Amino acid sequence: MRERTSAGSTFLPFGFFSSLTGGSGGDPKGRYEAVSPMAPRKYGDKTYVELNMDDYAEGLRLSAGDDDEDNSKMRRQSSGVGQFFDQFYPREIRRNRRTYERIILLGLTIVVLVLLFSGGKSGSGRPSMLEKAKMRGARRKNPLRSNIPLHSFRANLKDGAGYVTSFPYGGLTNQLIEMFKLVHVGQRLDRTVILTELKATQSEGGDVLPSEFFDLDSFAYYSNVSLVQWKDVKIPDITGTQPEELSCWGWRDERPLARYNVKTHFWPFPGQLQVPSSAETSITFPGIEVLASQDNTPWLKESATRLHGSLDNSPPFPDKQLLCFENLFYVPSVKFVDGSLDKTYSIQELRPDGPVWDNVGRHLRFNSHVNHIADELLAALIGSRRKQYIGVHIARGNSTGRISQETVDAFKAGVKQVQADLTKRKGGPKGHLPVLVATDSDDPVFLSKLAKLGWIYINHGEWATRARFGGWYPGVLDSVVLSRAIGFVGTKESSFSSIAARRVETWNGGLSRVLQ
Repeated sequence: MRERTSAGSTFLPFGFFSSLTGGSGGDPKGRYEAVSPMAPRKYGDKTYVELNMDDYAEGLRLSAGDDDEDNSKMRRQSSGVGQFFDQFYPREIRRNRRTYERIILLGLTIVVLVLLFSGGKSGSGRPSMLEKAKMRGARRKNPLRSNIPLHSFRANLKDGAGYVTSFPYGGLTNQLIEMFKLVHVGQRLDRTVILTELKATQSEGGDVLPSEFFDLDSFAYYSNVSLVQWKDVKIPDITGTQPEELSCWGWRDERPLARYNVKTHFWPFPGQLQVPSSAETSITFPGIEVLASQDNTPWLKESATRLHGSLDNSPPFPDKQLLCFENLFYVPSVKFVDGSLDKTYSIQELRPDGPVWDNVGRHLRFNSHVNHIADELLAALIGSRRKQYIGVHIARGNSTGRISQETVDAFKAGVKQVQADLTKRKGGPKGHLPVLVATDSDDPVFLSKLAKLGWIYINHGEWATRARFGGWYPGVLDSVVLSRAIGFVGTKESSFSSIAARRVETWNGGLSRVLQ
């Protein structure tokens, strides 16, 4: 051992690391064993122990040695710090402590990496921690003047900035499709999107904000748009806010902004931009771009005379800063195949390769609150939220609520085919998967047929969904459950089935079939 030198000495508080020092604690094999505390020394009004740092450094080195009885093998020895902890381990564990520590460290590293990089694009719609960090770091600037809603919506719009809004109606899924198309317009025109409330039907109760069910932060981030809700722009109060007017494009005026003390007016699209679409006349996405960029004054003056008798009697022309539409559900996604218009998908269905789904709809995921409720529902239905299953949506298709035996047989064959196709996949399920069914039919005869097939009906009456969570939640939870399936069989020309099929394919890499 080297000569002790004063240069290598330092002072530590009495008793601290005293058992880690060398000195008389060395054994014949060169290992440093725990020793008694060194004698204390006075330094001022405190008591210290002098520790020779040269000896301490030497003690921390890994020494060659062997604690096997025959001393025939060489192994790495524990450092002084390691030997301090060795005294608390049994001998058989102490020998392999370094191996155990490495295994534990490797396991912790793997767990952290899994938490960071997994879970963001799963059927549950839960973004990973890494994705959440990305969204926080890439937050857009507030597109409004104020961080709080004001008494006037116009006072909250920034000068030189463009905005777009619309007013959906119909069932929840139709309103979502309309929302996707609105956001796509915002993408094309580089305008901030202002979302209004989801409009309730009689069975659902009151109107609700989209953020009640969906993660709008991730939706805006992945869709690459600025997005706010009307409640962020103006205080929803009829009596305590400034009365305002807003002129929009469209036909039907159902006073969609009445709760914000805003009176709306509607003007028809210019004739050259109108196109027939399903049951209504609408406009195409390129037509909307033309509408937003051209001077529409001649058409508006002509319409004022035709609709209101004179220009003086007409409401204000459509707003240019806040581009406003009655409803965008009937805006078609036009695609030509071999020179002919592709009519494979109806207006109620989203093309899987179209920009409305591919650039927008796929990014609207359910929020954590809705996902937690869906976890509870799946645990009640099939015992676990992680178990794979096939989802089925059977729309009744008529006012009687009855579904024929032929329809049941067709869905049975469809499920069998999806099950077979999944089994053929590499790593696919080996046995038969559970089948969960959502339907708007409450016909007991039909439901008994599903039970005989061994299929599980999502019974919200039995689960008291409406009483526990509200009138919107039966439809919302049906959507979540179907979206998590690995296979799906749905109803042709049903917007509900169309969205479910797209989610299963895109979110889970699953298979889907739609039946007439």
